[in-house]
Amino acid sequence: MRKLINYLRNMKSSYLWKKFSMKRVISFISYFFISGLLISPISKSHPLAPSLLKIVEKEHGLLKVFWKEPELKKRGEKLRPFFQDGCEKNGPVKITYEGTGVVKKFDVICKKLSFVGQEVGVEGWNQVNSTVLLHITLNDGSIIQKVLSSDLKKIIVPKKDTLMVFFGKYLFLGMSHIFEGIDHLLFVLGLMILMNGFRKILISLTFFTLGHSITLSLATLEVVAFPSFLCEFFISLSLVFLVCEISKNKGNKGNKESKESLMIKYPGSMTTFFGLIHGLGFAGALKEVGLPSTEIPLTLFSFNLGIEFGQVLFVAVIICFWAALIKLKVELPSWLRNGSVHCMGILAGYWCFERIFIYMGNIVSS
Repeated sequence: MRKLINYLRNMKSSYLWKKFSMKRVISFISYFFISGLLISPISKSHPLAPSLLKIVEKEHGLLKVFWKEPELKKRGEKLRPFFQDGCEKNGPVKITYEGTGVVKKFDVICKKLSFVGQEVGVEGWNQVNSTVLLHITLNDGSIIQKVLSSDLKKIIVPKKDTLMVFFGKYLFLGMSHIFEGIDHLLFVLGLMILMNGFRKILISLTFFTLGHSITLSLATLEVVAFPSFLCEFFISLSLVFLVCEISKNKGNKGNKESKESLMIKYPGSMTTFFGLIHGLGFAGALKEVGLPSTEIPLTLFSFNLGIEFGQVLFVAVIICFWAALIKLKVELPSWLRNGSVHCMGILAGYWCFERIFIYMGNIVSS
């Protein structure tokens, strides 16, 4: 790693650095990254999010079931929860809509008084890459969490997870969320394109992390509250603003009388502000999965650590590509550099309208 840093520093003062600047190479990478999104099914910012099965154990064998799945399902897939013999639905199924998901709430009565040791899972698997988050709250307050898939369709309910199991699960959930949240990754990529030099990139990413860590904690602990659809809308709007800043900065090159863009002039305060907005989105994902009341600090820390680890990994991959392209002396045409920003702006604008229309559609249908 130290050799790579020294190599990059030496490149900065050379003719090769001037010809193949960080901005140009990252724009080259991002062009293919974003163009791929436009022609693939994952052009949504949170594409086909995993389904969620929450079960709360009550007294006398009663189970409160919360089943949420994406409104846009994968073709041919009909997932549904199942319980072992001796457990039956009790009463009507209540159907509501939350964001882009369909929620079904119903009660299940089991002959056995304790849910521990019973079999529970999901059937109807058709896609290998589908997942379901299983969240069980036992009668004594213990939390059990598993990620079900076509390889693990059911489990036998254990008594209690250990602290290390909790830590690992929420760490994995945090990493999964940052890699599924294309809008968050594009914002990080946009910051790398906009900022000049390692120092400003480091400052902007540090303050962005600080901002979303604050609101992730406050919103999860319900100190602050914000409607989920507004959080998602403002996240996409922040990406629109970032694209405008990148375009403005490109237009200002060579013009001494032009003013610096706000993001470049105040990298710390501006990225902290946008980090606060993105943190509300992270909190929404964590609250959907649920926090065990007995292990809130640990789960908050591990989920946030997973997000940061995923973000650092993403930045490291971009920098490695950048170093490789510089070494290969790749000539970058201007349409590639400009095209990446245009694609990012199109996606951001699409997500803004999409989230508004989904919310309006849910209001009309309800």
